[in-house]
Amino acid sequence: MLTDEQQRLLEQCAQPPTREEQLADTPVDKDWASRWIFDNAAQRGWTPERFSAFDNMRGAGRGREGHKAERIGKKYQWLGLHALVERLANHRHMIQTHAGDPAQYPGAAALLLLDIDPTLPPGAHPLSPTSTTEPEDTAAANTAHATFPLTAPDGRWDPPPPMLPASDQLADWLQQDTGLPELGTLAVREDGQGQQWAVLYEYVADSVGGPEWKGQAEQWHLIHSWLLEEPHYEPAMDFLARRTLMGRWMPEIPSWHGIYLADIPRHASERDGLDNEMRFIDYGADTDTPPSASSPAPRPPASRRRMAKTGDDATQVSEYLDVLLGELGLARSSTREQQLHELAERWSRPASTDATDPQPDTNSGDIACDTDGRPLHAVPAIQEYNWSASGHDCSLDAPVGLSLPSHQLLHGAGLTRDPDNGDWYTSDGFRVVRALTGHRPTGAVDTLLIRRDWLEQRLHTLNATLILGLFGERQPRTTDLTQWREYSQTVGLRPGHEPAVQQQLTRVRTNRT
Repeated sequence: MLTDEQQRLLEQCAQPPTREEQLADTPVDKDWASRWIFDNAAQRGWTPERFSAFDNMRGAGRGREGHKAERIGKKYQWLGLHALVERLANHRHMIQTHAGDPAQYPGAAALLLLDIDPTLPPGAHPLSPTSTTEPEDTAAANTAHATFPLTAPDGRWDPPPPMLPASDQLADWLQQDTGLPELGTLAVREDGQGQQWAVLYEYVADSVGGPEWKGQAEQWHLIHSWLLEEPHYEPAMDFLARRTLMGRWMPEIPSWHGIYLADIPRHASERDGLDNEMRFIDYGADTDTPPSASSPAPRPPASRRRMAKTGDDATQVSEYLDVLLGELGLARSSTREQQLHELAERWSRPASTDATDPQPDTNSGDIACDTDGRPLHAVPAIQEYNWSASGHDCSLDAPVGLSLPSHQLLHGAGLTRDPDNGDWYTSDGFRVVRALTGHRPTGAVDTLLIRRDWLEQRLHTLNATLILGLFGERQPRTTDLTQWREYSQTVGLRPGHEPAVQQQLTRVRTNRT
């Protein structure tokens, strides 16, 4: 609609792009970046005359195995690549080629540029005895090459080992509700100086050893902990008194991957409040389906509460699920959660005659609320850190897993972590957090302890309380599990009060599929 003269006038009125806008719209030329990296390697001292013979001799191997000789030119190019990425991250903007690209620099891990965590203690030297001696199995290798040293069991920190029966006594053992881990005695432990320590996290798995593992007895338990605001404490304890934690009522522990240990944020991030609501959530395995054939991995990655799908993918998944539920004869008038719950009930039925049998889990929409109907919130008191020793990382010979106090406990508390282990100290040098991992003849123990007096002072500062939850199973080790016993118990800790121990809930579960 504009004449040529009007069009020229309009273009003259347009403001030129700012420097920031130019940086955001200008991609980095790949050929220029390659030349920059090559020049960087040359500036570090690489020349064909100095290194071509060595590089040609070492250039045949293409594997990513650890502790091998590398070409000098290759090493200098990787150093140059990381130096270039650092400069680009500080002076350029991320360009979104499609909607899924990050709008901001997400860090080296998201760009697959992060191979080694320099904040972890280094692995053993290739010529050290632990590196030159080959362990008999994977478990022994992980123990020999552990980044953080294992703790020898001494009876003060470790829960007592269970009485594991012979394979011909498994049926009677499953029916017995005696000898189960008791949270009332495990929640607080005492050292040799009379100092009390509360358990923030614990994973224990015991089983009858030997080559014939199938059909042998196994028992495991987990202890998790959550922070609650003072007004939410009593309603939460009342809510959990009648419900087993095997129903996944409490928020999952956050887990960190692909980030430097020292870079874990020391303050809580802004998260959806639903993530901390006490509600039943199906994390891919309903509580009425059988557990895994053996005990869970020591540090399973925390699942996200919701998986987001967009566009055609979400439509196809929804349509497929509608057809499946319709073919199974489930009422279309019901909600999706009710349909799935009904389906799970069809597949498996609990069978128990225990006096302490918990009430059946209600439908997945059940939420813990206060007297005014507002949802109760619980924040995990710990977080997990995991770094794999596989793939590109050749600086470690065994996976690294570490439990840490939560952001809420750490932020503003003035604690410092010992770089050689998972212990935390005050500015005065007093140890207030202990991370203990060790093995015993029947299994493994992984515990995170916090000094009780320091914890109560911290809870008082936060106007918070702590709820501990223990849950686990005793079962035969088999690939065709038909019957097992599960147990669950909660304990409440309030500053200035003795632990409030609730009744243990236990029942025998049967897989009828």
